[in-house]
Amino acid sequence: MKRQVILEETFKRLKVAEKLTPEIQPSKAVLLAGSVAYGAYHSVTPKSDLELICVIDRQDSLNNPFLEREATGCLRSGEADIYKTSLFGYKFDTNIIFWSTSFFEKVCNDINFRFGIRFSKEDLSGKPIHLRGLHGQAKTFYRESIKTEGGYLTKYPVHYIEQDLYYFAGVPVENLLSDPKVLSGDVQYINKHIKALWSILVERSCYETGGPDDEPFIENLLLRRDKMPFPLQNSIFEREGYMRQIIIGQNS
Repeated sequence: MKRQVILEETFKRLKVAEKLTPEIQPSKAVLLAGSVAYGAYHSVTPKSDLELICVIDRQDSLNNPFLEREATGCLRSGEADIYKTSLFGYKFDTNIIFWSTSFFEKVCNDINFRFGIRFSKEDLSGKPIHLRGLHGQAKTFYRESIKTEGGYLTKYPVHYIEQDLYYFAGVPVENLLSDPKVLSGDVQYINKHIKALWSILVERSCYETGGPDDEPFIENLLLRRDKMPFPLQNSIFEREGYMRQIIIGQNS
């Protein structure tokens, strides 16, 4: 695809993100995730979606009509950790994924936290979601939904340790490892917790042994690694190498 088209499609999505961010105004942060966050050198096409992650306190929607309308009361009530909504009226898919602050913090600080609860309008029972391991191995998880008022609550895999041997990451972890951009909010808060996630996973990769293939690496957790531009792949690899040396040095 021509570079001019890539730049135009990226710019269109960034303009929408710029428009939506002030409307959302969460107490914590709005993150730009997915292919648009990878930068203009990534092949953003007319079919690419726009994905925003909105980290909110449970009480945010009380004072914000946009959040009350789009996030519903399920996050506020504590029934769910995640809620995804699609906004219409744009020429490309525009999605906002709401995470509670407690969910975000648990994802970043506790790899024994296996499942979040996602609220959705549809029954996701039996539908697969794919996980990736530190050794590059794949695992498929089939979801189960419970009917509730106004929709369904579904277990959503976050971290998964199989037989106490192999670590697998779900989509929320991949989103945070793929260099999301903080569009607004508490940058220090977001970076602090993402750094904690990196530290935990790099430490795990240092000592996870007996894998089926090569040595364990963080980049193996990324489902969309092949679609990432080389500079981003390289920065992830370099960051892991730097942190790995620190951890090994501390334990030698």
